Amino acid sequence: MRKTLAAFLAFILLSLPAFAAGPPLPSPESLRYPPLHFRVPRPETVVLDNGITVFFYEDRELPLVKVTALVRTGSVYDPEGKEGLADLTGQLLRDGGTKGMKSGEIDDTLEQLAIELESGIAAESGSVSLSVLTKDLDRGLDIFARIIREPAFEAAKFDLARNLKLEDIRRIADSPQRFAFREFNRVIYQNHPRGRMATFASVSGIGREDLVAFHRRFFRPANIMIAVSGDISKQEATERIARAFGDWKEEGPIPAPPPPVPRQGGGVYYLAKKTPQSVVIVAHRAPSFLTEDTYPFRIFDFIVGSGGFPSRIFQEVRTNEGLAYSAGSFYRPRATEGVFSAYAFTKSATTGKALSMIRAIVRDGAGRPISAQELTWAKKAVDSGFIFSFTSAHQIAYQQMQIAYDGLPKDHMETYLGKIDAVTLADLARVKEQYVLPEEEIVFVVGDDEALKQLKTEFKDIIVREGLL
Repeated sequence: MRKTLAAFLAFILLSLPAFAAGPPLPSPESLRYPPLHFRVPRPETVVLDNGITVFFYEDRELPLVKVTALVRTGSVYDPEGKEGLADLTGQLLRDGGTKGMKSGEIDDTLEQLAIELESGIAAESGSVSLSVLTKDLDRGLDIFARIIREPAFEAAKFDLARNLKLEDIRRIADSPQRFAFREFNRVIYQNHPRGRMATFASVSGIGREDLVAFHRRFFRPANIMIAVSGDISKQEATERIARAFGDWKEEGPIPAPPPPVPRQGGGVYYLAKKTPQSVVIVAHRAPSFLTEDTYPFRIFDFIVGSGGFPSRIFQEVRTNEGLAYSAGSFYRPRATEGVFSAYAFTKSATTGKALSMIRAIVRDGAGRPISAQELTWAKKAVDSGFIFSFTSAHQIAYQQMQIAYDGLPKDHMETYLGKIDAVTLADLARVKEQYVLPEEEIVFVVGDDEALKQLKTEFKDIIVREGLL
């Protein structure tokens, strides 16, 4: 059998035509092609009589319609002493039944019709999302509207959700990273609603009536935007949304937004935890996404640590020195201000070295200025990430809604790439000098006694924190 197979293969090879050796194939870098032009898709908008703005984008590829409501609310509005209220409210919109429909009936209907329906409230926004086959749209929208307008917050479901929240809080300390970033937020947002975290005491003090009051305060037409996309026309979408929400009237004043985060000085903070690894975080204030500085700062952050394997912190701290299994940075811009943070998860024995390297890279690139090559790489990567954020019709509608929610200019999407491409090395140096200030640097370390010992060799004044669970 083997001889027969070998003879057959030899016959095939001998039968193939001979090819003369030609010139080598060109390198991909030498290929030339016309410049690519990306046109940002734009959804249409309709404003209902009661103030709800609808963002619509048609897509007939699948018999599917997606709807997302964005609500101006968030955990930043939690009453002091009842932190965790917004989170419970967002969860029980979906799970707690509605006026006229028990939670079990809703579950059965969604399962039978293969409808996806989710709800939640984050730090500065709430959302309810629906994905439904076109033929079942009326039924899906009916439940969607009931959840937003008339949630029941069933007592049994509330008790279950609160107990699960308490258990989740108890488990936070089991994850050093999650525990560290939770307590880090308390430090950088001192004396501000963003720095208040849900605790055993705050969640235990929340009652079902608190959810009812929170919903009544924030869920009203002027506080809601809706994105609709998929297998439906603009007229049909407008009519159906108006049928579901058009008779909803405004009640009471719109809550004022939370105040800006007060500017504070720097400091070194330590939180004790018996663990063989340390979590090291270095933070600075950063520009708001409403300022022009946000564009060069995005590039600065990408090069320093958020750009993955080629970024400086990843390369130096993880790849070259082997000090951390995870290291990088993030830029978290908000409407009034932003935060830039660099981090590493490292062994207790290397806490000091990892911290020193991160501080040096953030402050001055460890003596190595950002190069033109790095700038070009970062621009291309950021541009690609932006372009590939438009992979579905619903993303297009949702992103335009998010722009309106954030108060960004209507042409933000059209001008974004140009502003990124216009960033220069001088811009990077300017924003670093303006925002990365040594006197405002916050160092936050979670670790054991060895980590504290190493901190004490570099810093005189260390503020010892206690985790608040």
